[in-house]
Amino acid sequence: MSDRPDQTQGDILVVDDTPDNLRLLASMLTEQGYKVRKAINGQLALMAAQSAPPDLILLDINMPDMDGYEVCERLKRDVQTLDIPVIFISALDDVLDKVRAFSVGGVDYVTKPFQLQEVLARMDNQLTVRRLQKHLQEQNLQLKQLLRDRIRAQESLRQAEEKYRAIFENAIEGIFQTSADGEYLSVNQALADIYGYSSADELIDDFNSNAIKPYVSMSLRKEFEATLQEFGSVSGFESQIYRRDGATIWIRESINAVRDQQDEILFYVGTVEDISDRRQTELAESSRQNMDQLQTIAQAIPLPVMISRSADGEILYANPSASSTFGIASWDLIGRKIETLYADSADTQNITNILEKDSYLRNYQLVCKPEGKNPFKAFLSLQPFIFDSKPALLSIFFNIGDR
Repeated sequence: MSDRPDQTQGDILVVDDTPDNLRLLASMLTEQGYKVRKAINGQLALMAAQSAPPDLILLDINMPDMDGYEVCERLKRDVQTLDIPVIFISALDDVLDKVRAFSVGGVDYVTKPFQLQEVLARMDNQLTVRRLQKHLQEQNLQLKQLLRDRIRAQESLRQAEEKYRAIFENAIEGIFQTSADGEYLSVNQALADIYGYSSADELIDDFNSNAIKPYVSMSLRKEFEATLQEFGSVSGFESQIYRRDGATIWIRESINAVRDQQDEILFYVGTVEDISDRRQTELAESSRQNMDQLQTIAQAIPLPVMISRSADGEILYANPSASSTFGIASWDLIGRKIETLYADSADTQNITNILEKDSYLRNYQLVCKPEGKNPFKAFLSLQPFIFDSKPALLSIFFNIGDR
């Protein structure tokens, strides 16, 4: 029974032209737990090594037809067998014989007669080296495969990024990307056009430098943010925003969170579509069908909204927000002149001049004079329309007193 540890076992090819030597060495190694194959000449040794490369070869030198030196040289020329360690076992004890053995590729040299323990120790050493070499080769192959996989993944990522960039830059609708904290990271030119900016960079700089985004109704914006916080996405959210030039437009906005493997938000990706034409058509049609519906909408808007006659500025309607903002009951506001709410009388003439020129007013800054409250700064927007079959102005105040 073998007393050798399993880690030293291996496939050994023993080559010797003397049958008794061959049987003796093979028997001793088999008892030690090695798998042993035998070859009685150099040609058979080459065939055996090429058909099933062993872990180690014990090779005699003095053999007819092909000596051990030539066998070793041929093994080292063959890509299949060049890495197999060869230990020479020979009765030749001359230094030159040993030097030649190492020069043709041998890794060790044992002189006959030998001690079994010496042979086993030298074999263990070479088999350990061989195992380490194989392990390194396997690791190198794995690393090469990982490198190839990474290169392919990077190429796939590059192609995907190019495809996304093409869509991003050529899309008709606006596309944006923000950080988890809401900072704008990238926008396409279509979005810049929607918001009235000449370039995407200008939009990013402006939006990131202002805490208040250009939403007409901040309550709608808060609703948008609450939905996004709860569900991680918002689809088809419609709201009114201010363009850079002060004009208001309607947009349809969708946004989705991109998360990592731990479900943490990496960033948001969203789209914006200008739906002003559709909304204006819908609102105009709705106004024509039922003017009361305009008052219902105005009451729901959290901004002061008033309707006044174009001819003399008499207030015809005021929503609850206008009443609370100016400290005057809605029924007391009706019948007043809207210019009485302006702190500076010069604003009346300025507004008239702008209306005569453009027929509408967008984000005109003025100071408002509420009753029982401190004056506050506001943006005023005026839109002409027909109310009760007569020319009127729809006034919307946007309090900027906290800016």
